[in-house]
Amino acid sequence: MRLHLVRSPAWLRQALGVIADDSYRRLARLFQIHFLRRIGARLAYELELHALDAPTDDLPGRYAERLGQALKVRISPEEYLSDIDDGLYSACYLRAWMLEVQLRLKLIEEFGEAWFTRPEAGDFLRGLWSHGQEFTADELAQQLGYPGLQVEPLIADLTSPVEA
Repeated sequence: MRLHLVRSPAWLRQALGVIADDSYRRLARLFQIHFLRRIGARLAYELELHALDAPTDDLPGRYAERLGQALKVRISPEEYLSDIDDGLYSACYLRAWMLEVQLRLKLIEEFGEAWFTRPEAGDFLRGLWSHGQEFTADELAQQLGYPGLQVEPLIADLTSPVEA
C-alpha cells in the first residue's frame, strides 16, 4: 500500500528537508491521476476481453483505443495481451488506492499531518498489518470507521486544491 508521502508537504519537509513548491506537488498528483486513468482503462478493457460474449475481432485495436482515449496519447496495439495482469488485477489496484486514501485520512485524523513521525502511528499500522491478509479491503475500511471502501475520498484527494 502506497501512502503517497511524496505529495505530503509535512513529509517532504521533515524527511527530506525539502520545501516543495506547488508545481512539484501538482506534478506528483498528475502522475497519480495518469496511472489511475491507465489502470481504469485497463480494467475496462479486461472486462471486455473476458466477457463471455466478447467479440474477438480487433482486440489490439480496442485495447489501443481504450487506453488512448483515457491517456490522450497513442498506444501501441501490440501490447493488447502482454499489458494484462491475471485475475483482473487492475481492480485490485483501484481498490488498494481507495483504501490507501482512507487509511491516510485516518492517520492524519488520529496523529496529525506529521503522523509518520509519531511512534503511536507506527504501533497503529503494525497492529493493523499484523493480521496479514485476514481481512478484506472492505473490512479494513470498516475498521478505520468507514462503511466500506469508498471512491469519494480518492476523488476528493485528487481534486482538492494543492496546498502548502
